[in-house]
Amino acid sequence: MPSFAQARACNATVNLANKRFLVVGGTSGIGQATALKLASMHASISLAGRNATAGSTLVAQLTDLNPKGHHEFLPIDMTLMKDIRRFAAAYRNTYTELNGLVISAGFMTMQGRTETVEGIDQKMAVHYYGRALLIKELLPLLETASEKGEDSRVLSIFAAGLGGPIHYEDLDLKTTYNLKTAAEATSGYNDLLVNELSLRHPSIGFMHIAPGVIETPLMKNLPLYLRVPAKILAKLVANSPEECAEIMTYALTSDQYKTGWWLLSDKGVPLKPQKYHTDEAREAVWKHTNSVVS
Repeated sequence: MPSFAQARACNATVNLANKRFLVVGGTSGIGQATALKLASMHASISLAGRNATAGSTLVAQLTDLNPKGHHEFLPIDMTLMKDIRRFAAAYRNTYTELNGLVISAGFMTMQGRTETVEGIDQKMAVHYYGRALLIKELLPLLETASEKGEDSRVLSIFAAGLGGPIHYEDLDLKTTYNLKTAAEATSGYNDLLVNELSLRHPSIGFMHIAPGVIETPLMKNLPLYLRVPAKILAKLVANSPEECAEIMTYALTSDQYKTGWWLLSDKGVPLKPQKYHTDEAREAVWKHTNSVVS
């Protein structure tokens, strides 16, 4: 993977005219920066999130960057599987193909397990289950693009390579939940997901990336005693969303990641799977995921 400067130079040679990308969680932070970068490369962008005001503002920016593209904001609640299915059905009715699905939605809180009306912890819904369901629901559009010989990729921006032990008897962490196990589980499950999906859909590229320390609006959700040091740390060591977007965009357009499954660091360097990443774990998590999101 090249440096930020090299990635920027490579991205400058790519023309994404007539290509469509869906960026979920795209109204702030990394998602916003990635959407803007893709639009500057002439892509058409669908933004999805909960903040319609921010979405409308960003659509105007996307239009300024690429007036020939078709850009839009679409509402989605990634904590609710029912709403994800609603969103995906409407999207499939509007479009026949999709070149890239980028998911950067996040949920930063220090609260313990907080279940939705569907019985899923909110953080786990946003960081894993909702992502898995949305990808599954939009695979027909990604497959159509690949069948036409076009690039078709999925990029999940979260925490590649940071998973922990698999709790086989409690995969949804009903009894073993804490902030550490939830973070490790959703990280590991996303790693296993891109592996499983690549086996089932070999013509599509599936990537899970760890963006590193990024100063984003999600930090506002932390309690004050953590928010202040987090912001100081971010100022000292964080990559900017714009720098991060260069790596994200490179991953979405470079021939290196055209197919297969990839775990990537914040520099875009391929990571080796953890020791917990086994065929047994992949199969168990896939079966569990389908039981939860069905």
